[in-house]
Amino acid sequence: MTRARDDLVVPLEATAAETTVTTSWSAAIADALDGISLTSRATHTLALPRPDGTATEVAVSVNDVPGRGPVSPRPDWPSPTSTPTLTRDSPVEDRDAFPLRFVSASALHPLATDRDAHLLDSLLDNQLETEYGRVPPSHPLPFDALAPGDVGRIAHDAIASLIEGGANAAAIRADANGIATDAVTRAIARRRREMDRAVPRAEREAIADYLRDTVLPQVTETDLYELLDDADAVYVEEPLDTVASVADLDIEVGAQADVVLRIGDRWYVHDFKLAFADGTDEADQRSRLQLGVYAWALCRQEKLDPSRVTTALTFLGARADADVTGTVPPGRVPHWLAHLHPDARE
Repeated sequence: MTRARDDLVVPLEATAAETTVTTSWSAAIADALDGISLTSRATHTLALPRPDGTATEVAVSVNDVPGRGPVSPRPDWPSPTSTPTLTRDSPVEDRDAFPLRFVSASALHPLATDRDAHLLDSLLDNQLETEYGRVPPSHPLPFDALAPGDVGRIAHDAIASLIEGGANAAAIRADANGIATDAVTRAIARRRREMDRAVPRAEREAIADYLRDTVLPQVTETDLYELLDDADAVYVEEPLDTVASVADLDIEVGAQADVVLRIGDRWYVHDFKLAFADGTDEADQRSRLQLGVYAWALCRQEKLDPSRVTTALTFLGARADADVTGTVPPGRVPHWLAHLHPDARE
């Protein structure tokens, strides 16, 4: 089994195997799909019964991917009842030929440049940290229960709620009627629920103070806030997911831009990065590529010429004055995606 965004991808044999539903999970799933052909590409609807007597309908898409055929056990393979001996060598032959079927915009650069180091974390949906998240000892936040990535998520949620609510820059800076405090408090509570973890009150208050007094005022000083009043449309945390074909393989690209604006026939894509330390050239290149993926995906969705899309990368926190200009041109994104498929690499 593997993960493809919100879908469960399960390899099943198209022909019956010498197994039963009590001895093989694969056979059990195939049995549950009784009546659905596994030998032709199509999408079917399957009704799954619920304990209350109702049924939930799910879509089942059959891709009909040719398999490699049966694999004969080698003499050195452990028997099902023996204790395997772990070695440094992978038992999978030609593992470099294993293509990725899903990649997020933020993970594209590390996977394309150092696949082996980041592949497992990517498949497990673990956040691939950058140098921005390395916290110096002098930083005011304690990071006892929450990691830098968690605080970054809280900051993004607070920014999104303020923009969606139409809060103006002056009100945010002055925390008028507690508007900034409320946004941060709600974002912290949401993250605690998602993590199902207790966060000490002192840590929550330190995060709230830092975001309200330092980070949110920095947001109001960006070019984004100068554009909001003129925008014909504003999209916050906008999904820009798309599918790209690389060497006859469909790769799902997950992308979610912080803010997308449309003013007339021009589009603006903004991405915020909360930094706790100085970055590196590699980290900056990763951020530029991530933003380039957003622009590329937007052009595909809206059928835009790239010249009509302006991108902006804004650092908050420790790098609020960083000058990281430019982005990877949308036309170069397929080149980066090609690195995920061995047959398409240059």
